[in-house]
Amino acid sequence: WFRSPRGVWFAPVPDAEETRPEKIAAILAGRFEFNGETHVLGEAPDWLANPSRDVEWHILLHKFYYAVGLSQAWQASGDTSYALRWAQLADGWMKVTPAGFIAADVTGRRVQNWIYSLKGLVCQARAHGDHAPLEPAFFRRLLESLHAQVEFLCENLTPKRNHRTLELLAIFLAGVVFPEMARSAHWRAFALEQTVANLASDLLADGALRAMQQVLPDTDLFVRHDPRAPWGTHRLSGPARRRWPGRPAGAHRSGWSGWRARGAGARGSRRPAGPCARSNVLSSRASARAGPHGTRRR
Repeated sequence: WFRSPRGVWFAPVPDAEETRPEKIAAILAGRFEFNGETHVLGEAPDWLANPSRDVEWHILLHKFYYAVGLSQAWQASGDTSYALRWAQLADGWMKVTPAGFIAADVTGRRVQNWIYSLKGLVCQARAHGDHAPLEPAFFRRLLESLHAQVEFLCENLTPKRNHRTLELLAIFLAGVVFPEMARSAHWRAFALEQTVANLASDLLADGALRAMQQVLPDTDLFVRHDPRAPWGTHRLSGPARRRWPGRPAGAHRSGWSGWRARGAGARGSRRPAGPCARSNVLSSRASARAGPHGTRRR
């Protein structure tokens, strides 16, 4: 049924870093590399144990970005080992792991990546017409697991900000891709309603992202979308506002504008943030807290 035309169209969104061919090839041999750190987990990883001292390593293992990479490798090569490895990892995860293990946003990313991977493994044949050799019983277990994970998300959304948004995307994606599921219409309506509410709370009146100030309190950054809106120190982070009660002298501005205001002592040089202000721009103190591997992949 899922290999026949169903009137459903969607496009995978692979993570370029986590789906690099060499990383995917290593996973066939049981070697997993995240954040520059490699661990050999063998054919059947212990999903509930973290082999690294870095919790972010365990998080990336459970987000399954590599599922999309395995699907892409199957489509490109026709090598069944990629498809079988994908099924082996997903099945092993389902046997031992609770739906909300670690955090809701991890569940959201996994739901997205499992669905994206299904595009090349189930919903779309290769150019030669061959399909991935997946057992119907396994696919049924996968659908049941996806249903349970989406239901978990509906009941356990992160209260606010970008994690909540990505969780809502996962819910909506499941509702679109699996209209056969009894709850699909509810998932779509719920995700749309809550996403609109997110927009109302996450974007301030002048288009600035509230999260830039509250998630990154040590970032000396001002972000705004409308160049006609007056500059105000309320757009600076709290620490920056206390250091510079007025507009920083010589502040750089352009388009979506960001300021790295001039500080004192070790932080004395002015550094324009420019277009990268749309992403995580960190001050030296925030970078130091983030540790050697930087910030968490969203």
